[in-house]
Amino acid sequence: MKPEYVLPRLKPLFLDDAGRLVLGKANTLYRRTEDGVLERLVTVPESSKRRLLAASRWTFRLARLGFGTGAFFQGLYFFSYGAKLYSYCPEQGQLRCEFSFRVGRGPLSFSVIEGVPGFEDGIYFGEYFGNRQRDPVHVYKRGEDAGWTVAYSFATGEINHIHGLVPDPKRGCIWLLAGDFEHSASIWMVKEGFAQVEPILRGDQAHRACIAFPIEQGLLYATDTQITRNTIRLLVQRDGKWVSEPLLDINGSCIYGCELHDYFVFSTATEPSDQKGNPFMALLDRRPGPGIIENKSDVVVVSKANLSPRILFSKDKDFLPYRLFQFGAVQFPHGIARDNTLFAYSVGNKVNDLATEVYCVDCK
Repeated sequence: MKPEYVLPRLKPLFLDDAGRLVLGKANTLYRRTEDGVLERLVTVPESSKRRLLAASRWTFRLARLGFGTGAFFQGLYFFSYGAKLYSYCPEQGQLRCEFSFRVGRGPLSFSVIEGVPGFEDGIYFGEYFGNRQRDPVHVYKRGEDAGWTVAYSFATGEINHIHGLVPDPKRGCIWLLAGDFEHSASIWMVKEGFAQVEPILRGDQAHRACIAFPIEQGLLYATDTQITRNTIRLLVQRDGKWVSEPLLDINGSCIYGCELHDYFVFSTATEPSDQKGNPFMALLDRRPGPGIIENKSDVVVVSKANLSPRILFSKDKDFLPYRLFQFGAVQFPHGIARDNTLFAYSVGNKVNDLATEVYCVDCK
């Protein structure tokens, strides 16, 4: 399937309350109007050295430049940039640095929690960094009081990091997805404002996930592992016990996904094996891990009506090393789309690298 059109060097971050797409280019934030015009919003302060590195897409990837993830909450645009968390008020044109991440470049995603019984409405995130030694990992939240506080802390030895927080209003819980190895690969059910944090599944790569969607039957999710074959799975209750059932084998690890009006979307990534040898050689590794079947990223759409899946398109990985120049991946904006238009940002792939491709999922 070919894209309807391409937005070069623009990364889709999130959809706001009016359904408008907010994007980042280098260190500038844009908003796409209803007629497709890009409206410049604000530029984040940046050093001249990093602005120079951003001129080339290879050094841009090498230095991990640009915007991270973002979300809309109560009239404000939130996003990560340069190991800091910013808020931007579009009505007042005010940019504010709210938080400096204590380690790493920021979360894999933000979660907007609204209308979940037992939880304060707010924007939340879980810490995401390597953490082989399993140091304490925190969940942060920001409610209406405009201050960031620790909502919960995992003790030493529990997990490596947090992949995501998935609100499930119908079940009155938040699903917490953690990784990566041994018992850290886990799915937790959180209730009563983090007073109850219970592991539902843990200790297997089939329990390692970044993307999940609550549905009537249970929790639809995809695995995220470079070690073993990846699958899209359904977490359901059988005789009072939660079990994970495979629905579909997929090409590689799933780090990114999104929700359209009629579809759930998953994308597979290309990443190297979990190499523990020479660190220099690990940086130059160009061999996919055993859990990556082909050296490409597939975008899989799953119908909400009957959970039938299909591959929408695929992107071949470029020749650059995985760790040094980032995994091959396809990323999406945060928020539920009002139609079936898909904004897909390509990283580390041969065609349209660091560009957003726009697809009409229902179009032939």
